[in-house]
Amino acid sequence: MEIKTKEESIKLQEEFLRVLEEAYTTYTNEPVCKYLHDDLHFHTFYTMKEMHSKDEYLDYLENKLSAMQRAYREYHFAMMVYNGGYPYLMVTNARDEQGGYMGFYVKNDKQGLITEIGMMPAAFMHVFYKNEEEKQKVEQYRF
Repeated sequence: MEIKTKEESIKLQEEFLRVLEEAYTTYTNEPVCKYLHDDLHFHTFYTMKEMHSKDEYLDYLENKLSAMQRAYREYHFAMMVYNGGYPYLMVTNARDEQGGYMGFYVKNDKQGLITEIGMMPAAFMHVFYKNEEEKQKVEQYRF
């Protein structure tokens, strides 16, 4: 798939983030694999951890999902938007150490592969609700 417009990037990114949500709720990384570029860059604000390959990220994700499943840990999500409409997948039932929401954003290349996955505080991204349905997903987990 060739990505030619911002709108096509937004659609692809949201599609991938929904698949990532599925991975976190079914404890399997299988649906994520086909979207990732071999030279994927993953970084997270919370552990200052960086990865620079699809294989490294998939190993990390598989281990994380296995640990979540063993601990009966569940995450719930809402699709938010930031910076001109780009999607941000926010975790709605967990907070970071500062009490804020956290979530994922992604970037893609022109061939339609995800080249970057970042996990950042929602406050850093200046996110807002995509629609009323997504707002309700957040409201149900207010502390």
